[in-house]
Amino acid sequence: MNPDGSLDVFGLALHGDAAGNVWQHRDEGGDLLLFSADVPGVRTINVGSLSRNGRPITDLLKFSGVCRLAVVADVLDGTGCTEDAIDVNNLCRDLSIAVFNLYPANLRCGTIKGGSVNVSIAVTCQHGHGSETDWDYGNFSDQSNSRTTGSSLSTRTADGTPAKVRLLTADRPKLLNEKQQRFDVLDLNQGWFYPVYNFLKDVLKTFHVGI
Repeated sequence: MNPDGSLDVFGLALHGDAAGNVWQHRDEGGDLLLFSADVPGVRTINVGSLSRNGRPITDLLKFSGVCRLAVVADVLDGTGCTEDAIDVNNLCRDLSIAVFNLYPANLRCGTIKGGSVNVSIAVTCQHGHGSETDWDYGNFSDQSNSRTTGSSLSTRTADGTPAKVRLLTADRPKLLNEKQQRFDVLDLNQGWFYPVYNFLKDVLKTFHVGI
């Protein structure tokens, strides 16, 4: 739920459980089982090209609680989405996301949070920047405030400008192409900042006010 009390809307939402089942959320109900837990190893899905197509979308590609999944996308066009092109939350683990062309949503290219572990993101070409940051690790989550760990990131900006990374309650991701691409890393992952930020989020959420 958003600070104003409205519900998030997703372009494509995948969710899983502790056993390893993966479903695709469907607005009309009756979520579609994509992979059962007894499928061994890493499961792979190609989502093709995604955009909001004029719909009011919060996050274009959403993951919650999924594990052992590899996702490939030709284009993720987050233009006009209010928050993220990619949102990873709620204890996802062993998740890899490969995108050939990514266009940021209004705030960010992607958020990885909620105690997610071993999430790897590789973007061949990042077209532009989010207004808040590009890649956000360990932001506030109403599903899990466990630490986000084991992340890796490879991205290449189309214009050669630095890719922006922000750290809250997360370990620093491995920046796999740091020799070829400049990164600006803002580390707010220490001292008083995150506990105060997290407390204010909880309090103001009660009054439907966002920070």
